[in-house]
Amino acid sequence: MRQARTVFRWVLALIVVFLVGTGSGYVTRTWECRNTLQTIWVAAPGFDAGSMQLPAKLYRLRVTACTLPEQWGGHREPLDGYP
Repeated sequence: MRQARTVFRWVLALIVVFLVGTGSGYVTRTWECRNTLQTIWVAAPGFDAGSMQLPAKLYRLRVTACTLPEQWGGHREPLDGYP
């Protein structure tokens, strides 16, 4: 019984340290990242941004904040609706 109490105290202490430390921030950031949708407007691939002209067509995409860094890093397939 004494061992069980000691283990329980250690587990409780670890949970408190996790929540007080970076754990709660990590959980909150992950939840916001996956559940917050953003609308972005993008030009077709190959559009030259240096020409200082507006593209003929813009594509509206609804994405989460997590999607964008993965897309730009080339770790995911192209977004749906984008040519």
